[in-house]
Formats: sequence, C-alpha cells, structure tokens
Amino acid sequence: MLEYMKYITIFIISVLVGLALVSTSFAADCPKLLISPVTFGMQNANVKTLQTFLLSQGFDIPAGPTGYYGTQTRTAVNEFQLKYSFQILYPLRLSTPTGNVYNATLTQINALFCAMI
Repeated sequence: MLEYMKYITIFIISVLVGLALVSTSFAADCPKLLISPVTFGMQNANVKTLQTFLLSQGFDIPAGPTGYYGTQTRTAVNEFQLKYSFQILYPLRLSTPTGNVYNATLTQINALFCAMI
C-alpha cells in the first residue's frame, strides 16, 4: 500500500509540473489581459476589463461591468481566488482570499485568458 501511495504521489507531482510548464509556455506566447494590480476602490478601464472577464467565467457581478471595483467585484474576485486557490492562494500560504488582484491572481487570469484565445 505504501508503495502504491508513492507512485500516486509521483504521478500527481508529474502532472502538476507538466501543467505548470504548459501554462508558462502559453503565457510567454499570449497577450496579457491585465498587466497591473487591480484593487478595491479603483475605477478605470482595467477594472471594467477584470469585471468583463469574471462575468465571462461565470462569476456574478449584479451591476455588470461598471469599471468601479466595489463590493460586488471584490466578492467575485474572492470566489475566483477560492476556485483557483491551488494556483493563487496556496503558493502564498494563504487560506482565505484577499479580494484584490495582485501577481498570483493576475497570472491565473492571464493563463485562463490565453486558453480562451
């Protein structure tokens, strides 16, 4: 049983390393949707781009893409960070979402955007 667990662990690590390499190669060839942090209280075109992306991914922002980063956008970002917690939160040793779009969240958004185009 212990030997079986060792092989499963090696397999999982191999898959994760492969996924990381694939997303890295895509990221180098794709244009970025967002290139700078987006945080609560901001109001600009980057926020509207973020909101449009989150809506396209099935996250709820009842007011729609207004360009203002308020509580609805923060809630959607929190849900996004939880959905992709393995890529966003765990590497930073976080267990709860931040609600802001910094490097790890930007990277995940851009990777998903890259896969869409």
